[in-house]
Amino acid sequence: MHTLIQNNVIRNIKYDLLASKSVVRLRRLLYEKTEHYFNNYLLKKTFIKRNGYKLNLDNPRTFKEKVCWKMINDRNPLLPIVADKFMVYYYVAAKTGSARADKLFIKNYQYISNTEDFCFSKLPESFILKANFGSGKNLICHDKSIYSESDLKKIIDKWFKSYADQLGPQWAYKNINKMVMIQELKKGDESKPILEFKLYMIHGKCYLIHFISDRFGRRRRLFLDANYMELPDQESSLNPHDVEELKRHREEINDISKKLSVEFDFIRVNFMVHDSILYFGELTNYPGSAFSEYLPKSSDKIMGNAWNVDKNYWKSVK
Repeated sequence: MHTLIQNNVIRNIKYDLLASKSVVRLRRLLYEKTEHYFNNYLLKKTFIKRNGYKLNLDNPRTFKEKVCWKMINDRNPLLPIVADKFMVYYYVAAKTGSARADKLFIKNYQYISNTEDFCFSKLPESFILKANFGSGKNLICHDKSIYSESDLKKIIDKWFKSYADQLGPQWAYKNINKMVMIQELKKGDESKPILEFKLYMIHGKCYLIHFISDRFGRRRRLFLDANYMELPDQESSLNPHDVEELKRHREEINDISKKLSVEFDFIRVNFMVHDSILYFGELTNYPGSAFSEYLPKSSDKIMGNAWNVDKNYWKSVK
């Protein structure tokens, strides 16, 4: 027992040291210098391992190659704004109107800029704890009683001390002011599961839709074309409930996606449908960082051909 406690203490000290701002700045500088002088060696190594083909940054052709090119070269000042899950509201409101944005966004109970802002007593029985930066920092709570205030504060504090997003090529995430949000938890069931629609928008036009049903239950996922037709040779298919919701929300999804994508060469626009109500999810600059995002091979090529990369594209957008 003594050894276990000692190991935990050492692990926590090591984590706090590596996550300190001064050390993170040094690690970030070393990473950036290494990639600069060794021609993005680490990025290329990870890419071929995950995707099975070499990354060509000088003449990118596939969609995934161009996502990597975007991480390194695209400095559109809007990218950090839409990558910030708090600030993105203001972009959506500017493009769709504040009244429409208010309806699209899920209710927030608390905004936390430091751990001491957290108020456990005001939490509802179920909620989502979500960081506004990076990915994977989400906690879905169906029953508040299983957590103590101390438990949740430790999680929040760990997120605030996390700087993994600084140590990679994803430029848009590197200068976000950290915040943790507590949001309303939308719950689906087997008869009416939560549906997700992720539209891949290239130069303002949709080329692919990733559809997910009941992510945390009996998950089904499949890809649709821009006309909401299923791509061939997939394990899942749309059911009558999916089709009904598609008909109900398709026009609005298309309209919002066009408005939100006009100032980007590529952006993925994510939506969620709960109880037949459409909600905005997020705007994604680098899906899976081109590493973990599964795409049909044909779509990787088709979307790559459609995407004209130009580091100055955003300067000419009106």
